[in-house]
Amino acid sequence: MGKELEKKFVWIGVLLFVLGGAWFLFRPYSNVPESGLETLVSVSVGENVFEAEVADSIEERSRGLSGREGLEDGRGMLFLFEYPAVQGFWMKDMKFPIDIIWVLDGEVIGFEENVPMPLFDISESELPVYFSPEEVDMVLEIGAHEVERLGIEVGDLVDIKDPS
Repeated sequence: MGKELEKKFVWIGVLLFVLGGAWFLFRPYSNVPESGLETLVSVSVGENVFEAEVADSIEERSRGLSGREGLEDGRGMLFLFEYPAVQGFWMKDMKFPIDIIWVLDGEVIGFEENVPMPLFDISESELPVYFSPEEVDMVLEIGAHEVERLGIEVGDLVDIKDPS
């Protein structure tokens, strides 16, 4: 009787493991944040200052600004990476165009201006990916045309401060 009981426990364990894995893979996920990310910082780029939400986890970086209606003036999203690497960004579920500022070691190394929101009939596999020109450790997304309007240039210094 001991071996049969042991087999039952093994099968129950296997079943729980499979169900747990299935739940993890197929759990409901919304890529539209309810009220944005909790962490806000003040980001200066040259003489310009933005209040930015911080996306520093894989999930937050993947979601980014997707699903939002827009950005207020002076607002942005700051993506922080553990180590410098070439980074690629796409506009999945974006409802407005943006400027992307590529940053390495506290300095602007490039930017993509007026990155358009995707067409409604485009599939995920057809979405363009915008790559940093070289390795970056930070990326700042701001409203479209802000790079030009504010005179942001390659070489501008970038500094992050906790606004509190």
